[in-house]
Amino acid sequence: MIINKFRFRIVGAIVGLGAGLAVLGAAGGTGTASAVNCRAVDGQQIQKVVAHSGCGAKAGKGSQATALESGGRGTAVAVADTGGRATADNRQPGSVALAGAFDGGVARSLTVGPNALAVAQAAKGGNTLAVGGPGSQAKVGPTGADCYGALSVAVDLNLAKGCVKLGPAEFVQ
Repeated sequence: MIINKFRFRIVGAIVGLGAGLAVLGAAGGTGTASAVNCRAVDGQQIQKVVAHSGCGAKAGKGSQATALESGGRGTAVAVADTGGRATADNRQPGSVALAGAFDGGVARSLTVGPNALAVAQAAKGGNTLAVGGPGSQAKVGPTGADCYGALSVAVDLNLAKGCVKLGPAEFVQ
């Protein structure tokens, strides 16, 4: 029962931080490329907004969260708890990278194209990776993986399951 509440709080924190930073980061339209980095460990929480870029990182005790935003007009948010490690890396304008990990899980999200969304969630020792290409979405978590658009990858590395979408071709395992 406690774990379910924990998951709800992590997901809520990711969505809330991501939405807030996306609004703040995109409020002024097109901007100059401004890299922002947020790194939190062992109970820290950090948020930064520079020009049109935003990042947020929150780490519970024994955890680490890293959010990197170098797209110039985007958002990266990472949340980790109970020994989790989360890394969100947004490299493109208009894109969002979100990562959440708990119970020793490792989650990585990366955007490699403009207007992309990459969401990775790892639970209970899981290891996940989500990569969103131009105008694409990649989502992976305990409930499975989804790939949308022309270029996306969402994989649970422990289970060797996920999806890859490259143009009209799609691979689902």
